[in-house]
Amino acid sequence: MIFSAKDVSAAADWLLRILATRKADGLLKAAIWGLSVDREAKLSNRTRLLPFADLPPSEVKKRIGERAQKQWKDAAWMSGRWMTTRTQ
Repeated sequence: MIFSAKDVSAAADWLLRILATRKADGLLKAAIWGLSVDREAKLSNRTRLLPFADLPPSEVKKRIGERAQKQWKDAAWMSGRWMTTRTQ
């Protein structure tokens, strides 16, 4: 959620509500390196595997695609350095 400088009160209210939250539904999307699937595979009522190409657009998918190197059968690969901070 993005607030402007004029929304300080609303931003503070939102933060307090988040800090008071003890339980919430969530969604986890994760890349499983080395695993390749040709089509969606349902693992349970709430869990499924998707081919990388079938994932909806997102910032993470974009970043992976930018760092991807062409692999066999169009598998996605990302450098392990993607998650580290730069040192100079």
